[in-house]
Amino acid sequence: MTLKRFLIVLLLLSALSAFAGTAFTEDTELWAEIDRINEILDGSGEMDSETLEGLFQETVEIALSSELSQQIEDLRTDAFETDDYDERDDYADRAYDAITVSFLGESNAIGVNTAAFMDMSVPESEAYVFFLVAIGGFYVDGEMQHIGAAELPVWMERTESSAQAKVDPVKAEEWLSYWESIYPSLDGYFLSIADETIAGLGLSIE
Repeated sequence: MTLKRFLIVLLLLSALSAFAGTAFTEDTELWAEIDRINEILDGSGEMDSETLEGLFQETVEIALSSELSQQIEDLRTDAFETDDYDERDDYADRAYDAITVSFLGESNAIGVNTAAFMDMSVPESEAYVFFLVAIGGFYVDGEMQHIGAAELPVWMERTESSAQAKVDPVKAEEWLSYWESIYPSLDGYFLSIADETIAGLGLSIE
């Protein structure tokens, strides 16, 4: 075998090895949905509360889905194994505005970018009032492991481990009062989120 052919074979084997070791394969249907939501957020003016509520619910369900979680974990795995973070960062950028993805020391943080939705709401509307409070943080099912945004709620602070956090009971009580104050003005999915957040905050200060 000539040196030239030998080098070609080595390059092919290297490429095949890299491909075989890749954990990430794009879920095209999932990312198409994320692209669609981002196009709406980027291209629309103010939206009525009912329309924005439906879009927000879609985004929460995608952001906290096992499918997106696995996609982000696979991207993280590939980045560490290849020491190439470009693809990982490109997909995090692709998820934004609707969804924020943060790569922490020991974990990934994925959640809804609430500020993007508040920017689309009509001032003083139900949606605006909801997002004005939800931007501080919210729970999806009343449990701390199901925080709706990528960032920690303002009533929580991260411990030495990036995967753990603790609650400040004073701030939790303050934000519980904010949620209780807007509760009578909400309905539908917004009301459901308020229910879960109030329940979670209540547990935090018991």
